[in-house]
Amino acid sequence: MAWLSRAELLNDLRDRIRRLEDHAPTVDRSRIDLGTPALEDWLPDGRLAAGSLVELLSSADGAGALTLALFMSRHACRQRKVFVVVDHQGRFYPPAAVRLGIDLDRLIVVHPRTPQDAALAVDQSLRTAAVGSVLCWQDRLTTPAFRRLQLAAEIGGGLGLLLRPSTAQRAPSFAALRVLVTPVASTEAARRIRLGLLRCRGGKTGQSTILEIDDATGNVRIPPHVVTATSGARSAGASG
Repeated sequence: MAWLSRAELLNDLRDRIRRLEDHAPTVDRSRIDLGTPALEDWLPDGRLAAGSLVELLSSADGAGALTLALFMSRHACRQRKVFVVVDHQGRFYPPAAVRLGIDLDRLIVVHPRTPQDAALAVDQSLRTAAVGSVLCWQDRLTTPAFRRLQLAAEIGGGLGLLLRPSTAQRAPSFAALRVLVTPVASTEAARRIRLGLLRCRGGKTGQSTILEIDDATGNVRIPPHVVTATSGARSAGASG
């Protein structure tokens, strides 16, 4: 892979977004549909305010946070918005995204050389109105850097999805929605994950629920006979 300089990386990102932006219609971005009833039930108005950050914390890769993030991005990027994935460590696998309904024609994957370049790519993408969702991995995030991401998202009006380790639970957060994701053992064909609500702007924390992921169809749903509970989100994390 030929690495681009920081300036080349940002220029390339701007050009690729601009080429897709010409075909993106102007739509109402006052609210974002996450497409997940369990999450929307936790939000004050059932939808997330445009220009918001969402933190998905998990103990390890494969816990289900990435799948949930892709599902949310699919809904946030309807109306032909652009989906940007900033992948500094080579964790993103496009075929899996396709199975979940991601449109490759509206997908831009950025492979920055350094964490600093990755931060700039995320910031640039979040500030662009044509971008519906930005997905990135943030193992470490300082308070000033987090605040810059929040401001960038507010400017662009899209959805910022931050995949973070569960060890970041005690760190300061500027996310409108903060969820702990842990895998749940299941005898069914579909995977199950537990969502623990750590923070919700304008909503109540401490709730949890279980979602079922059907990798064959790309559907994310509440399993039959499962009801949203009010058990502490930290307890859900401890059990995983």
